[in-house]
Amino acid sequence: MPLPYTIDDSKEQWENIALMVPSKTIEELKKHYQLLVDDVTAIEYGYVPIPNYTVEENSHGYSRVLRADWQSNGNELPGTAQYQERRKGTPWTEEEHRHLGKRRLEKHIKELCDIEDTIPSGCGHDNEGLFIGSAGLIGLGGGSLSFPSQIKASSFSYCLVDRNSDSSSTLEFNSAGPSDAVLAPLLRNSRRSTFFYVGVEGISVGGETLPIPANIFQVDETGHGGIIVDSGTAVTRLQTTVYNSLRDTFFKYAQNNLPSTDGFMLFDTCFDLSSMKTASVPTVAFHFSGGKDLSLHPKNTLVPVDSEGKYCLAFAPTDESLAIIGNLQQQGTRVSYDLTNNLVGFSPDKC
Repeated sequence: MPLPYTIDDSKEQWENIALMVPSKTIEELKKHYQLLVDDVTAIEYGYVPIPNYTVEENSHGYSRVLRADWQSNGNELPGTAQYQERRKGTPWTEEEHRHLGKRRLEKHIKELCDIEDTIPSGCGHDNEGLFIGSAGLIGLGGGSLSFPSQIKASSFSYCLVDRNSDSSSTLEFNSAGPSDAVLAPLLRNSRRSTFFYVGVEGISVGGETLPIPANIFQVDETGHGGIIVDSGTAVTRLQTTVYNSLRDTFFKYAQNNLPSTDGFMLFDTCFDLSSMKTASVPTVAFHFSGGKDLSLHPKNTLVPVDSEGKYCLAFAPTDESLAIIGNLQQQGTRVSYDLTNNLVGFSPDKC
């Protein structure tokens, strides 16, 4: 996932980013990101000129660059003689990349998908920085500009494969979800229309219901609070009081079976499983409005943070009133959104 042009400078945001780049500290990531923003700003405001390459062609038809003369405009685009020279090996300028890349992308999308020209879409010209190699971003939220909204989908579902899987995740539109899915109410908030809220009445650990307020996951009259399902957030975030209760209860049931160790980054509850072939993990379950329960698989509860056998409880606290069910808890589960009947379904092991 590429970084947005402007990033929320909260501690939680940087902790989430650091999880995806474990080899770097948060301070290193912040410094790198600021350099990236400075570079993009300089390019957009024309402070960085575009080179005009001088080319020499040998008798075999190959080109080599002799020098780069810098200029801020006057670049030739596809269809010109200079464009033909580019095909022989001369480096492309940034503007040429943008022009041709966008045209190719538009043509490719229209060939693969039956999409009308009226559907707005963006184009990432240079996806680099912290998440180099990211192909792009598709919006699946509830807002009017999201992809499901634009194609008027009545439903969609995705299945995020496990971290170590060799297979690909899948995304489907207008297809029925599994008949045995654990269903929960899909709630909407007029003040934050892009989020998909879910009706949650409680959480249990090891069969013990956490002593948390009954309305902790409800949206209040100002539009704050509630709990959403989000495929773009890695770690499930719970209000601090809820997280503390979950963590303490989990540790109570795990301490006799799992050797504890130091925390790791945003994770404060970790275990050393390096000497264990199997482990008994307390079951964490979400209890939805309507009476259905979703019990998490151990792999969605404890996640490896190194190659030495260190595993951590894959939840974290938030100071915000909004809780988030993140993608670590969704991996290996088909998540189906019935937009007509306002239901969200969870189907473990149905990828």
